[in-house]
Amino acid sequence: MSRVDETWALVRRVERSLRVAVGMATGYSLDAAREVAVAADRPVMVLASRRQVDCEHAGGGYVGWTTPEWCSRSGNIGDRAGLILTRDHGGPYQHPRDIQERADPPNAMAFAIDSLRCDIESGVELLHIDTSIGRGGTAESAPIAVHRALELIAACKDIAGGAGRTVGFELGVEVQTEAISDPQVFASEIAPLVTELRQDHGVSPIFMVAQTGTKVRGRRNSGVLQSQGPSESQDRRLCGLASVVRSLGSQLKAHNCDYLGDEAVRRLRSVGAWMNVSPELGTAQTVTVLRAAQHNSLDGVIDSFCDAVIKAGYWRKWADGPEEMVPDREKVLLGGSYLFSTPTFTELRERLDRALRPQGLSTRRIAIDAAKAVVRRYTG
Repeated sequence: MSRVDETWALVRRVERSLRVAVGMATGYSLDAAREVAVAADRPVMVLASRRQVDCEHAGGGYVGWTTPEWCSRSGNIGDRAGLILTRDHGGPYQHPRDIQERADPPNAMAFAIDSLRCDIESGVELLHIDTSIGRGGTAESAPIAVHRALELIAACKDIAGGAGRTVGFELGVEVQTEAISDPQVFASEIAPLVTELRQDHGVSPIFMVAQTGTKVRGRRNSGVLQSQGPSESQDRRLCGLASVVRSLGSQLKAHNCDYLGDEAVRRLRSVGAWMNVSPELGTAQTVTVLRAAQHNSLDGVIDSFCDAVIKAGYWRKWADGPEEMVPDREKVLLGGSYLFSTPTFTELRERLDRALRPQGLSTRRIAIDAAKAVVRRYTG
């Protein structure tokens, strides 16, 4: 099969996939996505940010796997149903190390290319090129974000060619907001970049990320799609965005779709958007596991796990309001899944497995089922 044929085969698999992209909140998320794909007999995209899974040089990620391990564990179910592994937020300053080490732009770009090289060589098929963040973790200027996106995509194409791999691209150069992008403004900003990608690099992005009124804060969606409810003006903007993206030969990707109500999900589905979901999966798994542990009176290991979660501080990424105002229980629900690969959770899991065994259950099973219940909300 030629490289062109392989690219079209990937596009066809994406178009046939369920329109929810499952984030790698924990290792159980991969198993949940696999079971959903088999049941639906359709592919499912699985996303991993650099914080979740990365190359060994970067220290892996909080899920506990390096990129090659993640790809190896994904398996292969066949042509009709399976997993489409996707790098989420592949770009500079998207890994904590980049910011903590105060990496200058050339080094941050080099780190990003190392990560993307590992993705490609390991078998990741779809790369979200996200250059929206600058030094210090703040929003990057549009011209610099566009320049870096071009540089990264050109590098990825060369790497893929040298490795004999075929990859697709998802393009995003804006930080997530609560608004819905104006279609005309979005077109004026993104069309020149897409034209340059096609003319100079022979690349046509499979997905484009636009602002779809979705934004996660705490355990709620604060985007206008959810917070303001249905409106004709919002629907016109969503339809306009989808039309612009299709006119450019791509598909619309909505990020931060966690905790949306059924009506908001329906509206995104009606314009053909694919929806990214991740922190909601982690929270659902944490809630389910802790509820089962409490039911089985495992108070000691629960307390140890909760203390570790609060101390680790991952919950700060999602805190809705001042840190001092976030209750401890909320911190645990927001940050619990980040510790599922740690010894503290292993002790909780082993104790819970022993308690659940007489019921024919396990920690793994109840966590997978919790993730699947979330995914089903987005697939209808």
